Amino acid sequence: MIQEEEQGVMGVSYSKIGQNIRKLRKERGITQQQMAQWLNLSPGYYGKMERGMKKISLDHLSRIGEILDVPIEILVAGAAEEKLPQLNRQLAELTNGCTEAELAKLLEINRMVLGLHVTQ
Repeated sequence: MIQEEEQGVMGVSYSKIGQNIRKLRKERGITQQQMAQWLNLSPGYYGKMERGMKKISLDHLSRIGEILDVPIEILVAGAAEEKLPQLNRQLAELTNGCTEAELAKLLEINRMVLGLHVTQ
């Protein structure tokens, strides 16, 4: 079974944060076991944090930054995700091949669902 990466409301890629942490940890010759011990976490839980399968609290981010001697900003660099382009891409894929009449009907349905007045 494939597990989806957990994402916060703001579109945070915990996987990207974990990648950043893993890269810095390895550069410093620190093992996952050591990190887990220093953070008072099980090695399994810590490993899931690095893989983006568990959210990382601000307290843990702060402590990881201290251990790796980097500011939190470095740990979260590139983790903010813009969801609008992804949604636009999905919408384009769903409507690919629709006729103009079908697209007009979809627009009308969406406006009704959203409670907007249909204007011609």
